[in-house]
Amino acid sequence: MRLLKTDISATGKLQFEEFSGSQTPQYAILSHRWARQEITLQEANSVGIDMKNGYRKIEAFCRVAKNACFEYAWIDTCCIDKTSSVELSEAINSMYDWYRMADVCYTYLDDVPSRTERAKSGVPFKDIVSNSQWFERGWTLQELIAPSNNIFFDREWECLGGKAELGYILSSRTGIPWSILSGTEGLETISVAQRMSWAAKRKTTRIEDGAYCLMGIFGINMPLLYGEREKAFLRLQEEILRVSDDVSLFAWKSEYGKGLLAPSPAAFLYSGNVVRCGRLNIADNPPTVSSRGIYLEVHFVGVGPGIALAILDCQDQDNADKSIAIYVEDIFLTRDTSLTMQHFKRILTEELTEIDLQTTQTQIPVRKICVQSGRSSNLQLYLQKPKPEERNTRSHSIMSDKDLKYLNYDHREALLHASARSLGIAWLMMTRPDVETHLKVERNPMALFKAVEKKNDAIFTMLISRGATLDPKKWTEIVRLAIRVGHVPTVKAILEKHLMVARDDRFGEEALEYAASLKNQSVISAILDMKVLPSNGSLQWSIDKGHFFIVQLLLERGGLDRGKR
Repeated sequence: MRLLKTDISATGKLQFEEFSGSQTPQYAILSHRWARQEITLQEANSVGIDMKNGYRKIEAFCRVAKNACFEYAWIDTCCIDKTSSVELSEAINSMYDWYRMADVCYTYLDDVPSRTERAKSGVPFKDIVSNSQWFERGWTLQELIAPSNNIFFDREWECLGGKAELGYILSSRTGIPWSILSGTEGLETISVAQRMSWAAKRKTTRIEDGAYCLMGIFGINMPLLYGEREKAFLRLQEEILRVSDDVSLFAWKSEYGKGLLAPSPAAFLYSGNVVRCGRLNIADNPPTVSSRGIYLEVHFVGVGPGIALAILDCQDQDNADKSIAIYVEDIFLTRDTSLTMQHFKRILTEELTEIDLQTTQTQIPVRKICVQSGRSSNLQLYLQKPKPEERNTRSHSIMSDKDLKYLNYDHREALLHASARSLGIAWLMMTRPDVETHLKVERNPMALFKAVEKKNDAIFTMLISRGATLDPKKWTEIVRLAIRVGHVPTVKAILEKHLMVARDDRFGEEALEYAASLKNQSVISAILDMKVLPSNGSLQWSIDKGHFFIVQLLLERGGLDRGKR
């Protein structure tokens, strides 16, 4: 740590000394807004430096510190070699601790007028201090929280008061509880969402610093990658997840959001009241980050085809009866007919909703899901607002309470209803734990036959994949039903699933014989394409069985057996 000696010589020369660990002496530290003509380490003793505003700030700071008997002081403008990326990274990762360990932090509000000017203005003292732009900068947040002793000064370096004297102004202006500012409570008692909300309106010159200035507040250390822009904030959130199980990190709102992680601190503007609740009794399995997304356990309520509410273990402190929830959408609904309900993306990111678990009629299951984090190779696409028509389409996918009455069906009726409708409705029904349990326990569920009857091969495949079972005779019944219905995709789905569970070659032959008896050419062709007959004897088999319709079809397809030519 490089410290500045407060005894500036008569020549105005700035003198520095470096210390480490326990050898570091007591020091005063400065919190301020950067302005023009700030002095860097390289130009600290250049000719004419004493003419710059930055030098006069350093000189006044050192004078105040020296008068308080401090031999050393620290200021971020000239005590860091910013030409060294290694030193800059170490300094930024250590800065919260440097402010915390300082004996005093002098906070210089260069836009707060002198006592005389304030008296003339007639503006209340509270308003004058609160209007300082110091409260709008990203880096000054940790400079307010970390030190145990802050003393504030106006532009003329006249004392405005200490942290205790200005406590009400500081707390009301920043939204930070006095218990945190005074140090009577630690930051770990405050939810991640609340801490993020303190930074929601703050600005930094460089986009990356919007994340880097928050590292100390969350106890995070990470490399600096200037040039990564908004990805820095995504990376910060991922690092928070590695050390915290606080899912209030996901309780944000932004029309720019396209993942589970927030696009910027501004997304937490309305999260100042979000607190952890611990009522959901979720297993001790904290969220984890992977290349696929973020895995987490949540209570899960279906609200539309492929759409659910993921209920977070946090709440608005003014509405303690309800838990906060976010909307998620199954990204594999149309591609994964087994409906694993594992991979999701967050939708309607401009909304947070609340749900009262005590008044919910159906049992709410806990699921481990993976939600896309928001990392994207095309970051500009990630940061674009969703088009209005996209938001409307997603909103229309959420069913009304009237339509959701289907969720209150008896589990058998629910499955039958789902089997007769779309895959999305089936997905919705499968969010009910009793429906899924019934599917795995009851043999020969009527829902399978209903799906075949309605020519819904996707539903049939899903039900089998999720645990539905059939007795051998029922397999024969259901494939014959599919053949009579004449729906080729369903016939193929049945043959494929039967092969997986039974591996009985005769099943395919029997299905082919039944299709031949009905002379259903499209079904016969589909079954033949699945190679249910020996490749070197399909024609002979058809002749031996007397299935001349199949013989004719094979001849038309050029299916003469090589050995019989």
